[in-house]
Amino acid sequence: MRCATAVCVFLAATLALNAADDTHLRDWQREVEIARAIRERIVKRQAEAPTESSKPFTEKLPDGKVTFDMLPIPAGTFTMGSPATEPNRKLDEGPQRSVRINAFWMGRTEVTWSEFERYAMPWKHVNKPRHDTVLKLLGSDASIAVSHPTQRYVTADWGVGWGERPAINMTQFAARQYCRWLSARTGHFYRLPTEAEWEYACRAGSTTAWHFGEEPKRLDEHAWHFGNSGDKTHPVGLKKPNAWGLHDMHGNVAEWCLDLYAAPTSYPGVPPVLRNPRNRASALYPRVVRGGSWDDDPDRLRSAARSGSTPDWSLQDPQIPKSIWWHTEAIWIGFRVVRPVKLPSAEEMARYWNGGRNVRTWKGREFDFGPFFKNGKPNSNPVWTKSRNGNGIIPWTLADPRAEHHHSDSRNERP
Repeated sequence: MRCATAVCVFLAATLALNAADDTHLRDWQREVEIARAIRERIVKRQAEAPTESSKPFTEKLPDGKVTFDMLPIPAGTFTMGSPATEPNRKLDEGPQRSVRINAFWMGRTEVTWSEFERYAMPWKHVNKPRHDTVLKLLGSDASIAVSHPTQRYVTADWGVGWGERPAINMTQFAARQYCRWLSARTGHFYRLPTEAEWEYACRAGSTTAWHFGEEPKRLDEHAWHFGNSGDKTHPVGLKKPNAWGLHDMHGNVAEWCLDLYAAPTSYPGVPPVLRNPRNRASALYPRVVRGGSWDDDPDRLRSAARSGSTPDWSLQDPQIPKSIWWHTEAIWIGFRVVRPVKLPSAEEMARYWNGGRNVRTWKGREFDFGPFFKNGKPNSNPVWTKSRNGNGIIPWTLADPRAEHHHSDSRNERP
């Protein structure tokens, strides 16, 4: 009898999981449809007004009241991580490796409240339509297809200030969704930087602890940190930039990257030179943040210094489950955007913007159904992986075979 009951429970659970899989697969298909519609707009705009990859440009939001500058970051190879001899070096900064990065543009500064509030406060600008009518409306304004953050129960700036100060407190998911909204609004593809892109841009050709050199006493000229910030953020762009013109790469706010936070040794069996690496997120925590903040000591602002998000950043959030949009404790977290020179496919765009979130979450781990698709069609030969979540349950998911070099904590196995 016990055996029969166990079998029934197992079958019921399997049927429930299969039904959930079908729902999430349909959700992913809709996300790809939206990405494809946005991509068509991007292609059209690029044909009408191409951007030279070697030149900076100023992006203007459609209301004409907010602009921000994007600076060209040339393709190149650099040494990622810090040498064993660097003072205050942490183990997660090595071993060093040679990394090749494709060309892209990066925001001259961190995203400000002036920019972010136009997305985070949509009730001031546009009503969000039903999801099943989104594709019909994309022709007039694709940005209405994007979900917007819920209102916070406390002021989002925590009394620090709005305007040209960096936006803070958002989750990585909220930052990714802002990138999707921005892409739809502007007709240019935007996303978060990978961790490798971020360090490459921060160093700007340097090999020293900070992009300006090895002398901590010079940090006040280039960064807001614990010693000079007055316990708050400051308007962007007030400190000296790096060699490529980027401001606040050290300090002010730490910045979200796309990657799962893990030691660089999580890239096993790599060639002598990594090309555009990304440690694809397979769990909700920890995600990479870089650059240090106004609340950090100088050693945490070094070019190679790394940190990862934790659930404690939402400790005071009374909601169950916690908000996917806002952290309550992360008043030092912000982000900046990048625009790659090469436009990715619609499926890749959807994957950058969603990162598994809103596709399927299991016991705090995120799973992406994107690899079911290849060139816009169902993939008949996906690579299966077994994801170990440490609680005795092993859900099956799919690995993404398309990134040049990315590794999660899953192991490639066949069932």
